[in-house]
Amino acid sequence: MSEVTDRKGQAPIFVFPPMSSFFVSSLLWHCQLFMVRILQPVLKAARTLMANGVSRREAARMLGISNSGLAGALCRRVNKKIGKRGAKSCISSTDKGRITRAREDMKKKGLNPTARAIHRKLGGIKNTKTKRRVCLRTVQRAIASDGDEYLTRPKKGTLTAPDAGRRARWGKKKLQEDFDFSSVDSWIDCHRSEMPTEEKPRRSTKSWRKKEERNEPWAQKSVNKYKVPGTNVFGGMGPGASGTGKLMFLTAYAVFNKETCVALFEKYVVPALRREYGERTWTIMVDGDGAFKSDLFKEFCQDNGIEIYDHPSKSPDLAPIENAWNVGEEKIADLALKERKWRNGAARNAANYAAWEKLVLTGIRKVGRSFYGKLIDGMPARVQRMVDNDGWRIKA
Repeated sequence: MSEVTDRKGQAPIFVFPPMSSFFVSSLLWHCQLFMVRILQPVLKAARTLMANGVSRREAARMLGISNSGLAGALCRRVNKKIGKRGAKSCISSTDKGRITRAREDMKKKGLNPTARAIHRKLGGIKNTKTKRRVCLRTVQRAIASDGDEYLTRPKKGTLTAPDAGRRARWGKKKLQEDFDFSSVDSWIDCHRSEMPTEEKPRRSTKSWRKKEERNEPWAQKSVNKYKVPGTNVFGGMGPGASGTGKLMFLTAYAVFNKETCVALFEKYVVPALRREYGERTWTIMVDGDGAFKSDLFKEFCQDNGIEIYDHPSKSPDLAPIENAWNVGEEKIADLALKERKWRNGAARNAANYAAWEKLVLTGIRKVGRSFYGKLIDGMPARVQRMVDNDGWRIKA
């Protein structure tokens, strides 16, 4: 090391020579020698003092070292015995069996078997050897040792292998017929946009599972567990009279049942179809909601010359209007950022409910008309990707 004076001559600058690999290895060897010859006797003396009733802080003062340094040294010593960063679980095989059985019971009931839920269900889980309570982190390690990962729960409903087979057969049939998806006059669906409130509900968005367990019922995200205020909208898109695509109608509703469904069709859907296409037989697409399967709705469609489009169940990825709802949510979020009460979380009152309903309808109507046309034109390619995926859901 040499001393050099800077240009102004005020302070010396120390220049260190570059360290060679031999110097580094020698330094590490001396550090290891210090740990063996000096630190080990200190740790042994500290453990002896603490075994005789002396506190860790007092033992560190008597040995002339810091309390935090002694705590770190003792922690490294313990972790060295049980593996890197304490990766080896201190839970016994008996307790691990209890965790496994609790997980299986929760799966059978359709519940999300999170580590916190299992820890709470088994009353904290006491270690049979040490008679101490096992921490939540240890329960997570026990679950992970079975090969499970902490993965995001899918949002949509369960899709089984028979469902995927029906979807694949439907897609192959439409592709062989060279079906024109623009012949569907209207794609109709319901959507809910939740209002940002002051109280944010705790949602379990992840689950301990294997990747192949994605479609299990217990691995699905719950949608009806928390009552968050929001706006329910009922709308439909289609090619329209121009054939370029448009949002044909949009309205808000409170409760959706078979009576409400028929009333909405009579007030909004039939006039919109008549305005765009004139008096003829209309073809629509609806999802698998119970109201659309009711005899009352089927009788209404038959009396008004409406044919329901053949569409597979549990297939939101094959409904282009779902993409329109997603883009509409982005427009709603942009509008909400401009008002302070939505940014900070609004209070639950009638005035805010009405304001949120107005904002939701405005945001969805801001989706460009060309976007609807692109969704309809892209349906053949979307169905082809679904068929190539053996009927399982795709990212639309």
